[in-house]
Amino acid sequence: AYYTTVRQYRDLGPCCWEWRHWFEAQALRLSYLHSWQGTTGPNQFGVTGTWAINQAAHRVMDKGDDSRGLGRWSWVRLRGKFPVKIRIISAYRPFASKRGPASVYNQQKTMLLAQDIETCPREIFTNDLVEAIKTWQDEGDRIVLGIDVNEEISKWEGTARLAAMGITEINTKHGRRINTRKNGSTTIDGMYVSATLANCKCGY
Repeated sequence: AYYTTVRQYRDLGPCCWEWRHWFEAQALRLSYLHSWQGTTGPNQFGVTGTWAINQAAHRVMDKGDDSRGLGRWSWVRLRGKFPVKIRIISAYRPFASKRGPASVYNQQKTMLLAQDIETCPREIFTNDLVEAIKTWQDEGDRIVLGIDVNEEISKWEGTARLAAMGITEINTKHGRRINTRKNGSTTIDGMYVSATLANCKCGY
């Protein structure tokens, strides 16, 4: 299984068509803000994608995305050895940018204000994602979350909340800390996994 975050596709169709010959089998879930009416030029920022390839693709039970339809995350659910089920999530928490209406932050803020929700999109993202993961855990799923939080992951509120649920950031747990943003100085991307998956090989 593989996760990726795609940020600059307005028309996703040609992209998927090009990928069809790369692998023996694939299952892909792409999520973006479908109802956005603003002007973004040739690209729309804020798309997420979760991609299972080859043998993993044959184990996909279901696919889905952000319940609010904001393109904040997407997921695929894999069938493991009975009765194990693994939900792999790709998520993008927006940077608090006020530069132009087409930024991911302002796209989400505009859509939330239309629903009379004035809470910061970054705060709502964390609350919604943690609640979704709790629901999936209650359904018996093991969790793999690949995420860009646009903040030092040790300072992100979600890190502590997920840890309280038995889900830890695995790269830093193994002592791997690198700058994950071009010209940056902090680790803003992480891979969070359920305790039963914590001894699996991993890396950036």
